[in-house]
Amino acid sequence: YMYNQIMNNDNILTTNYIHKYTSLPIFSEYYSFENSERLGEHSHEFVEIGITTQGSALHHTSHEVFKLKRGSIYFIPIGSSHAISQVENWHVKNIYLLPKLLFHELTSESFHCSTLQYFLLKHGNSSSAPFHLDLEENTMSIIDAFFTAYFGKKMIAGELSDLYEFNCLFNILLLLCDNFYQSHTFREDDLDDRIIQITELINDHIYEQSGDIISLISNTLMLHPQQINRIVKKISGSTLSNFIIECKLEKSIRLLLTDAPVTEIAQTLGFYDHSHYNKYFTRYIGISPSAYRKKSQVLLKL
Repeated sequence: YMYNQIMNNDNILTTNYIHKYTSLPIFSEYYSFENSERLGEHSHEFVEIGITTQGSALHHTSHEVFKLKRGSIYFIPIGSSHAISQVENWHVKNIYLLPKLLFHELTSESFHCSTLQYFLLKHGNSSSAPFHLDLEENTMSIIDAFFTAYFGKKMIAGELSDLYEFNCLFNILLLLCDNFYQSHTFREDDLDDRIIQITELINDHIYEQSGDIISLISNTLMLHPQQINRIVKKISGSTLSNFIIECKLEKSIRLLLTDAPVTEIAQTLGFYDHSHYNKYFTRYIGISPSAYRKKSQVLLKL
């Protein structure tokens, strides 16, 4: 219901939509549309993965129009617009995730998975293209079971409940990642673990100046910044400098939920000044930090 309410009033779904329901960087919900309903064009500040469980619809992106049926998957990167039409009793379960924040969770010993980390960095960034995938029924049956566990009556409380929910969605992501690479050309040579190390170094030193972070990465990997830039651009589509800024901007989204002044957030994250931060935030998110904070406060009251 809340998703539909927001879509009737705005064309950008903010990260607070996730934060309102969970402290995890990943969240799922399900909804259905009758034959007469239509979801207009919109985008998100997070990755959306839609898994059709029943019925059919047409899915519109800037690249193609795809017929959705049971087992159809759509993967929408940050900032990409999409829309739904010709709905016929369409039921879908959505997974929303914040790629760079989820990346942190996957660096732990329990969840470390370089292939999935690569998948998130390669396809979840704002320069990536949406894609579709059709799953076999046996895979859908397994995914149905994980969703039943996720949405079912909670048998575990507290922090164990978060881990339980995370595991359910994590296993679904593994299945989707595996199916994607089975149906698309992928070589082990394409998986450059250095991008994972680069991203970890950026996030561990997110409050430092971008130039200092670049020097740190260069010294740690013993590579020239131009070589590092090529590694990052090949996988993320962004230059090293822009990739660092994107990490800082995603971090600032969470800081904007606090009472800290915008100028203080800009300074804390190593931007030159407020105008520098404002320019990049507006370019990346679509609105200014102040407007985002105001919009977020309204959203959290819904």
